Amino acid sequence: MLERATKPVRRTATRLTAGGVAAALAVAGLALAAPAVAAEPPGSVTPATLVEVDKPGTSMISAAPFDVGEYGYVEREFFASGEAHRYLKADGSVFGGGERQSAVPLVQGEIAGDYTTRVVVRQPSADIFNGTLVVEWTNVTTGQDGEFVFGESHDTLLTEGYAVAVVSAQKIGVDNLAATLPARYGDLEVEPEDCGAACPRDAMSWDIIAQVSKALRSAPSSPFAARGVEKMILTGQSQSAATTSAYYNLFHPSHQVFDGFVFWDGAVPLRTDISTPAVSLSSWTLNSGGPLAVTGNYTRRWEINGSAHGSAFVHEYMDAVFVRDGTQPNGQSFTDWHLGIGNCASRQVGTKVHVGQVIGAAIAAVDTWARGGQPAPASTFFQRNADGTLALDDRGFMIGGVQIADAAAPAWRYEHNTGGWTCPAAGAWAEYSAAELHEMYGSHAGYVAAVTEVTEAALAAGYILESDAEKTIAEAEESNVGATDSDDSQEIEVTVPGASAGEFVWSIDGSNSLVRLGDAVESGDHYEATGEMNPVRVTDTRAGSPQWSISASVSDFAAGSDSFSGKFLGWSPKLLESGTRVQSGAVVGSGFDGGAGLSVSSTLGFGQVGHDRASAVLGADLELKIPIEVGEGTYSATLTLTALS
Repeated sequence: MLERATKPVRRTATRLTAGGVAAALAVAGLALAAPAVAAEPPGSVTPATLVEVDKPGTSMISAAPFDVGEYGYVEREFFASGEAHRYLKADGSVFGGGERQSAVPLVQGEIAGDYTTRVVVRQPSADIFNGTLVVEWTNVTTGQDGEFVFGESHDTLLTEGYAVAVVSAQKIGVDNLAATLPARYGDLEVEPEDCGAACPRDAMSWDIIAQVSKALRSAPSSPFAARGVEKMILTGQSQSAATTSAYYNLFHPSHQVFDGFVFWDGAVPLRTDISTPAVSLSSWTLNSGGPLAVTGNYTRRWEINGSAHGSAFVHEYMDAVFVRDGTQPNGQSFTDWHLGIGNCASRQVGTKVHVGQVIGAAIAAVDTWARGGQPAPASTFFQRNADGTLALDDRGFMIGGVQIADAAAPAWRYEHNTGGWTCPAAGAWAEYSAAELHEMYGSHAGYVAAVTEVTEAALAAGYILESDAEKTIAEAEESNVGATDSDDSQEIEVTVPGASAGEFVWSIDGSNSLVRLGDAVESGDHYEATGEMNPVRVTDTRAGSPQWSISASVSDFAAGSDSFSGKFLGWSPKLLESGTRVQSGAVVGSGFDGGAGLSVSSTLGFGQVGHDRASAVLGADLELKIPIEVGEGTYSATLTLTALS
C-alpha cells in the first residue's frame, strides 16, 4: 500500500508498458503529419447496461492502493453489457483493435456479438464533484489492465474534483480478470467465440468504450444519474494512447460521445479538421526528435522535460496493485515485470519527475476549452538541431519543452537507461549527495527559491495547476535539500556594501560565508542558539584620525512563509584587535527578554577622534532566543552593517 499523508499530498507511482512502448516508438519514426480521413459516420452509439457488482466474498481487482475516502471519494465497480458492432474497411475486412490508421472512412458493420466487461468508478461526493468525468481506456501491455494515467495523476484529479472511470475494453485485460478471480469476473467476455478470422482481436473495443462511456454519462443506472455529467474526457497512456488517438481520428467524429481527449505518450498523429479539444503529451525518454508534430486549431502537443514513459511514482503505484491483486505470474510486481523484460542497467527505473501534474493540467485545460473557455496553452517542443535531432545542454539533457521543478530544479538525478526495449523508455533516477545539492543551490533557501521560480513560471504558462504549485513549493520548504546541517540550524547572511572612497576602509575579515548559529536548543519556554559573527576589520589611516562607527541591524528570520522577528537576536560586541581610543559597542539582549534586540540599528564598535592610525578588528557573540511556538524550519536573516565616518 502507498503511504498517504493525513491531508492528501500528491505523488504516486508506476511504470511503463510494453506494447505501449512499441507503439510509441513506431510513432516516433513517422513524419508527424495529421492523417486526412473524411468524417463520415461509422454509426450511432447505444448506451451499455450498467449493474453495480455484488459478489460477496470477493474484492475488486485494480482498486486504488490508497484510501480514496481521504479525498472525499468512494470507489465502485460496475459490470457493463451490450452488443458491439464490427467496423469494416474499404475491402470489407474488419478493422481490428490494434489498427491505428485507415485511408478511407470505416463503415459500421453488423453486430459482432454480446459483451460484458467491467468499469471501475472513483466518484466524488456531490459537493466536490466539478461536473467532469475522465474515462481511461486501460493499457494491457503487461497482460492485464493498467490505469497509468490515473496512476500518474490521481492526486491532481482527485484534488480538483474530477470523477474517474476506468474501462476494461480489451480481451487481454478482461481475460486476466477472469483467470485471476473467476468467482467475480468469470462471466466477463469482450470478444465473440464464433467470429473467428472475420473478427480481429478487440474489433469490438471501439463500440465498447463508446457504449460504456455513454451509459456513464446518461443512463438511469449510472452512478452519476442524480448529479449528471457535464463534460466527459477520454484518456489513455502508451498503447492505449495510440488506441484512443485512433478513436479520435476515426470514430469520434460520428460517435460524439466525448467532449475532449488527452493522450499520454504514444498518440498517433492527430487529425486537424476535428473541432474537439485534444492534447497529446510526450515524455523525455520516448522522444527521439524528428519533425515537429502538426497541430491544428483544436489540438496541442506538450513535450515534458525530464519525464519518463512511466515515472518512479507510477512504478510504486502499480507495484502495490500488482502484488496485492496477484495478477502476475508468481506474484511479481510491476517493476519485476519491467526488469524481467528489459534487464535494465539501472534497477531504479522511472524518473522522479511528477509528470502527473502536467497530465492533470492538460485534462483541466481540455475541460475548460470544452466548456467554451480559454484554449489550452500552446504546444511546446524540445529544441531541435537543424538536422532534426534533439538539442542537448551541457548535462546531456534536452532543452525546452514543459519545465516543472522536478526537472528544472531537481532534488534527484534523472538519467537515461539502457537494456531491453522497456529500459530506455523508463529512464532512471539516482540520488544527489547532500554536498552536490548544496553546491547546486548554495543553501536550502536557494533550493526553495529555484523551485518557486520554476513552479510559478509553469503555473503562469498553464502547464500545472495551482493546487500542485502550492504542494510543490510547500514540499520544497519542508525538505532539507541544499542545507548542510539539520533543518533546526539557523543561518544569517551578511550583506557587505562596497568600501568607502578614501583611506577609511572596512571589510568582513576572512570569509563571507553564512554565520551558522548551530542547532536551536529547547530551554523552557524558548529555543536558544548562539554563535559568532564574522569579524569586521576597520582600517583608518586618515589624517587627524576622525571619529568612525560600525553599526548593524538584522531583518526578520524567514523559512518559506514562516517567519519570526529579528528582535529575538542579541549580541555582545568585542574588540579582537585594537589600538588606542577604539571601543566595542554595548551589549544588546534578545528581544525575548524585552526590547527590540538587533531589529533596530545597534553599535558594534567605534573609533574616537585621535585613535591610532591602524586597523581594528571588531566581533560579537550572537545570542538568539525565540518563542517555543516558532515552527520547525531552516530560518535565515540578513545582518546589514553600516559604517559612518
